[in-house]
Amino acid sequence: MRRFAIPALLALVVVLAGCGDETVLAEGAGDETVLAEGAGDVPITHRAIAAMTLEHAPDDTTRREATWADRSYHGGGLGADLRYHATGESDGGLLRVFVTPERGPKNPCADAESWKHCESRHVDEGTLTLIWQLEEPEEDGGFVEVTLQRADETVSVAWLGDPITRDPRKMDLFVPVDTLEEIAQDERISMTTSQVVVDAGADLDEWEGGEVGDRYDRVPSTDQGIGWGYWLAAGGYSRYHDLRPSPLKAEFGEGAIGAQFDADQWGRDLPAQTIDVVAAPQAPDWMSADVCESERFAGHCLAAPGKRGPRWFAWVPGPAGTGEIWTVAQRDDEVVAFRYSDLDVPEAQREAQELVEWWSAKELLNNYRIGLMTDQEVLDADL
Repeated sequence: MRRFAIPALLALVVVLAGCGDETVLAEGAGDETVLAEGAGDVPITHRAIAAMTLEHAPDDTTRREATWADRSYHGGGLGADLRYHATGESDGGLLRVFVTPERGPKNPCADAESWKHCESRHVDEGTLTLIWQLEEPEEDGGFVEVTLQRADETVSVAWLGDPITRDPRKMDLFVPVDTLEEIAQDERISMTTSQVVVDAGADLDEWEGGEVGDRYDRVPSTDQGIGWGYWLAAGGYSRYHDLRPSPLKAEFGEGAIGAQFDADQWGRDLPAQTIDVVAAPQAPDWMSADVCESERFAGHCLAAPGKRGPRWFAWVPGPAGTGEIWTVAQRDDEVVAFRYSDLDVPEAQREAQELVEWWSAKELLNNYRIGLMTDQEVLDADL
């Protein structure tokens, strides 16, 4: 059975069209016609993207649903997946329309060697790029993608449903290139649009769901939440178990949250240990503003800059029970700290860093899931 692989450029980056007063006709329920304004300041929805897309594309879909993407995917965009001609053996052809708040590369075809076929041209709204990949018989059916790069966003429209055997503009595709370009240049398909467009999406029938919803709402974290945030950000969380409140909260004072958990040995390099993850509006009294000046870490500390504020690696050499390693970040309005204990801590800096993978811990100290605030999806996790 021929497969159609979803390309990595499926949400390449595009630009926001200029706002104007022009309105266009959009089909409403039944024979009623409503005015769908192209510009506005209302956040677009997955359903609205689908509704506007179906004014250009065939409406005999077999499935309509939101494109799955997490907040890190191309700046937190959203999109709609429309399926056609699905059978018991195949999901059918896929028409994916994705909007992302990033403009993307200045020259979209600069890295097109791996895609083989790429052409860009300037249009009134920005840069319009056509990319296609030919089929590999019995392996991959190929794909066609059109992206529109506006000033500060991208609209990506991809069709994966016909074997692409030559220039798709010369082929009789189920969703022709002209239609893909119309969709990409529809000013109503933008990160912000009009309420009429959003309402049209709400009225769309046969919708299967899959919206991001409130998964990425920023909410106050909890003891459990900050622990789960660490697990999710660090990955490999089958290593972690026995999550409980951290006793370090008392040291950090009012407003502190914290989790403590056990980590099993991981490979030959990472020994079993106990990890505390704490966030608070302030550092504990014993910790200096410059962590390396703290008496506890005299001679065993180094500082590192960070995009959210300074970070430190500090350690207390000694056997399990007395030795400990700390990584600390001072953000604008909070302190985040990880303590690693119940392991033998060496005197040498590099060996101590390897015990807790300092290169990874540095990034975790910047992670948006770990702190006094987190994403709703972290609190909803079931780890």
